[in-house]
Amino acid sequence: MDSLGPALLPPTPSRRKRAAVAASIAEKTQLCQPLPSWLGGAAPAFAAGSVLLAVDRIVRADPDWLWTLRLRQALRAAAASARLLRHREDEARLRDAHHLTRPGDDPGPAGKLYRLWRDFSTRPARLAGPSLAALTEALGFRATAGAFDGLTLAAEHPEPVAAALEAADSCVAALDAGAGEGDALAAMAADLVLARRLGWARPLSVIAAAGVGRRGTVAERYAKVLREAMACHGQAIELERRAARLIAAAATLRVKGAERGVAALLADDVVSAGDLCRAGSAQLGSDRAARRFLERLVELGALREMTQRPTFRLYGL
Repeated sequence: MDSLGPALLPPTPSRRKRAAVAASIAEKTQLCQPLPSWLGGAAPAFAAGSVLLAVDRIVRADPDWLWTLRLRQALRAAAASARLLRHREDEARLRDAHHLTRPGDDPGPAGKLYRLWRDFSTRPARLAGPSLAALTEALGFRATAGAFDGLTLAAEHPEPVAAALEAADSCVAALDAGAGEGDALAAMAADLVLARRLGWARPLSVIAAAGVGRRGTVAERYAKVLREAMACHGQAIELERRAARLIAAAATLRVKGAERGVAALLADDVVSAGDLCRAGSAQLGSDRAARRFLERLVELGALREMTQRPTFRLYGL
C-alpha cells in the first residue's frame, strides 16, 4: 500500500490561511529596519550619509512597493518646487491636478511641474538630462546646448551629497534663472547627481523633497537633507508594512484580476477605479467592479482612500 495515498496527505490550506502564512513570512523577513537612535546626536553630514546608506539598501533590493516610494518622493519634490516658485498647490492639489486631468489635457502650471517630477523619477538616471532641459523650458528659460553635459562629473568631492550640491550649484550658476526657478532646477540636478554617485538606476527625489535651495550654509543644507532622508526611510518602513497587508488581504478575495490590481497599486502613489480598468492594468472589468475591489480592500484595512470625497476617489497604500 502506498504510504503517500490521498488519505495521508495534509489538507489543502484555505485561502485565508495561505494569506496569513504569507503575511507572517513577510513580517519575519522585513527589508526595512529602524534607524539607530544615536543618529539624532550625530553631525548632520555623517548622519545623512548613514541614513542614505539605509535608503540605498532598500533601493538596491528593489521591492515591489519601491515605485510607490519613488512617486511619493516625486510628489514631495513637486510640492517643494511649487513653494519655491510661489505656487499655492500643496501635495493633495498637485495629485488632483495630475489624476483629474485627462491624458493630453493641460493640468495647469503646477500639474505640469508634478508631471515633470514623475517623469524624472521614472527615467534611467543616465538619461535624466532631458528632464532637466524640459524643466528649464517649463520654468520659462532655455539652457544652452550641452548645458547639462558632464553634470555628474562637475564636482570632485568624494561624499555623494556634497558632490550633488556642488555640481548642481555650478551648473545652475551658468544659467540666467531667477531665484525660485534656479533653486528648483538645482534640486533636480542634485538628485540626478546623487543617483549617479550612488549607482541607482533611477533617481529618488530626496534632495529636492527636502526643499534644499542654493542658499544657506553647508550645515543647514545637510540638516534639511538629513530630515528628508529620515522621512523617506520612515515612509519606506510604512510602505513595506502596508504592502504586506495589501498582498495578504487581496489573497482572500475571489476576484478575477486581483493580482494585477495589487501590482497596479504597488506601482504608483495612488490609483482610481478607472486606472484599473484601462488596457494593460488589472482587467477587473467595469469601473464599478474595480471600485468594489478597492473599497473592499479599504474595509479590510489594506488600502486607504486618499481624498475623503464621495466622487472620483483615489486609493493608495
